[in-house]
Amino acid sequence: MLRSEIDAYIQKHGRVITPPPELGLHEFYKKYYKSASGIHICSSEKVKDDTFIVVASVADVMLSKREDIRQALIEQKCRIGIMAADEITTDIPEHSRFPQLNWARGLGGYKGNAFSTCGEENIWREENDRYKREYILPHEFGHTIHLAGIQVGAPDLFEEIKDAYQEAVSKGLWQNTYAGSNEAEYFAEGVQFWFNVGNYTLDGKPNGVHNHVHNRKLLKEYDIRLYNIMADVFPETLLPKPWDIDS
Repeated sequence: MLRSEIDAYIQKHGRVITPPPELGLHEFYKKYYKSASGIHICSSEKVKDDTFIVVASVADVMLSKREDIRQALIEQKCRIGIMAADEITTDIPEHSRFPQLNWARGLGGYKGNAFSTCGEENIWREENDRYKREYILPHEFGHTIHLAGIQVGAPDLFEEIKDAYQEAVSKGLWQNTYAGSNEAEYFAEGVQFWFNVGNYTLDGKPNGVHNHVHNRKLLKEYDIRLYNIMADVFPETLLPKPWDIDS
């Protein structure tokens, strides 16, 4: 986001503060912000205040189309945790029991635990970001939207996603990719493609994680049913800089 955009958001919605006691957050969390869309965002003291504004803006965009899904997440006290570049998964109190996932730079939430995480370095596309070619926050928050927001707030759509995944598999789509592994990753990868922030293989061949699809246009050509689901849930708005990719 531009400095002027960050300042305008702060002027309208307030500054980063210490976590309100009534939220009952772990003492690890020293910074807190509530997005305009109602999502709680928290981190240690290491994360820059500006990062909260970018994350809040991403949440606002992703939740701007479906009020039923947004309300379902608010009712579940949905949160996003931000890891500083030198923090790991088990530094996050809610994920301290998952040392096997310390390689991850973000995890998604689900019904009963609507809490997702992301790495600060990826939000800004910094030099130390190992995921320079893909945006992890929309993927992980996408899991929370799917497995908490849609499952509770739009159960018919939740079933539609299941059916779409099974149809894609039966057609041989997404073979040897992360999107083909299960319906949760099918949806979350679709979120990245919808916002033009997915990764892809340079030769276009599936490599166990990606294939040639990485943006909205290619998703529409390859899997129209997943494209239509994304169009039902999300706006066509681009994400904030530096991930405002138009194709």
